[in-house]
Amino acid sequence: MGIFVAKTKDDNEHWYKIIDQVINDELSEIVLDDAVAYDPNNTEANQWFKIDGFDQKEGFLPLLAQQINAADLDNLEREQYDNIEFIAFFDRGRYFMQKITRGNYLKKKWFSWDGDILRYQEDEGIIYINPIPNCIYDTSSKVIYFMDIAKAYGIFSSLKMDYQVATDDETNRFLQSDIVDAKTLPMDKVGVSNRKRITSILTKYEAYSLKEKATLKEYIKKSVGGNLDFDDKAGKFLVNTDTQLRLLLYGIQQRFYMPPLEDEVQVATSSTGISKVV
Repeated sequence: MGIFVAKTKDDNEHWYKIIDQVINDELSEIVLDDAVAYDPNNTEANQWFKIDGFDQKEGFLPLLAQQINAADLDNLEREQYDNIEFIAFFDRGRYFMQKITRGNYLKKKWFSWDGDILRYQEDEGIIYINPIPNCIYDTSSKVIYFMDIAKAYGIFSSLKMDYQVATDDETNRFLQSDIVDAKTLPMDKVGVSNRKRITSILTKYEAYSLKEKATLKEYIKKSVGGNLDFDDKAGKFLVNTDTQLRLLLYGIQQRFYMPPLEDEVQVATSSTGISKVV
């Protein structure tokens, strides 16, 4: 038996219980043995895909690390229903997640006969549960499964950034921005991984104020040390290689931190020292 829980739009810390002690054969009996590693070029229909190590991905929800205990959860109140972001069926260590949209709310009206009297009736509305979830997360293997990555985006928009590559125009826009001097780095030498990073940060960086950009530059200078030269007059980091560009993009993503007992700055999501990156 499993439990249905909800995540609300304004709360990333708590699951709310909808109902427990539920048997949902459609979800519990989904077979994932034939799932294959996700490849954006694989468009095979009715195929389950998977991404390993999802707990290490940017955008992973700490909520998914929880083994749910129904007794510890607050009930979802009626007034919270309009604020549901997604629901999940949790059973045997797996979260079966479904994005809640306007289309999932059904409110039916009908006519019925009561003897010779025709009655007009209306229910209070229901939430429709899809037989195939947007995605499934296995808490033991740390693997996320999905059939359609576009639907998985509905739960984890960060997945889009993992597989969306910046266009030439976007790449060039960044290389000519006010944080980087990349005159000696041809655009065709910018690798796929860095183009994905550019996609994830470009719009956000461009929206920063001058004060925020100055703060960010100081953070990067302090973090990368002598691994990136900085032109004080131009206010730009000098980037000559794709590796140096990666270091700068890590900085813009604010992924550096200094462990309290270590001498070297590390990349937060991988706990890798900068010396191993450059």
